[in-house]
Amino acid sequence: MQAEARGVILNVNDDEATRYVLSRTLRRAGYEIQEASSGYEALMLARQTPRLIVLDIKLPDLDGLEVCRRLKADPRTARIPVLQTSATFVSAERKVEGLDSGADGYLVQPVEPTELIATVRALLRAQDAEEHLREAGMEWQRTFDAIAESAAILAGDGTILRTNRALLALVQSPHDDITGRPVQDVFSRRLGIDDPILHLRGDGDLHRRTTEVESGGCWYRLVTDPIFDEHGHAGRFVLVMTDITSLRDLAEAE
Repeated sequence: MQAEARGVILNVNDDEATRYVLSRTLRRAGYEIQEASSGYEALMLARQTPRLIVLDIKLPDLDGLEVCRRLKADPRTARIPVLQTSATFVSAERKVEGLDSGADGYLVQPVEPTELIATVRALLRAQDAEEHLREAGMEWQRTFDAIAESAAILAGDGTILRTNRALLALVQSPHDDITGRPVQDVFSRRLGIDDPILHLRGDGDLHRRTTEVESGGCWYRLVTDPIFDEHGHAGRFVLVMTDITSLRDLAEAE
């Protein structure tokens, strides 16, 4: 097999011969291997965050299902892909039980080297794709938070999906308190604003909506723009709220 360096894999199996065969196959594919022969040893080594864990179901202390559940419950190890293996016949119910415990894949031993490597590569590709999406989402949120105006992404019915830091500061609420709530309710309760622009009920008006409202002695311009998908459907909206108090004061002074 062509060697390829792809990080550390933790191989957990109490059967020395089987563990040796699996480790040799993975090393030949270019992976660095750590080994464990018990559930508790696996949990300890997993804190070193290997890229993937090959975990046998039958272990002398904790079984593989419990080890997997504990790995997925620990924030330090929850994102590590787990490939469960079993040396006995596996029924559909047993596979479901393994996947329900948090496993990302399941193989029956003895396993062909090509199948093992292909499965490992597939799980690592999925992990890389998920990580890229997570990083892109974090970068997008940082950009969103850098906007000086208060902004939110809304569902078609006005439910708040995302907010930036400026809007959270304006309504004086943490993210979890307002995400998933109707924007009209949040604005009415926190800012005393109740305006038709916030009623996004799919009335066919897919143009920008703009209005000016007053709250707490300040004036704001509310602008709502539709976000179109690839089919031209406006399933979401972006709401931007700009403080225009100084502009109105200047206009009145003139």
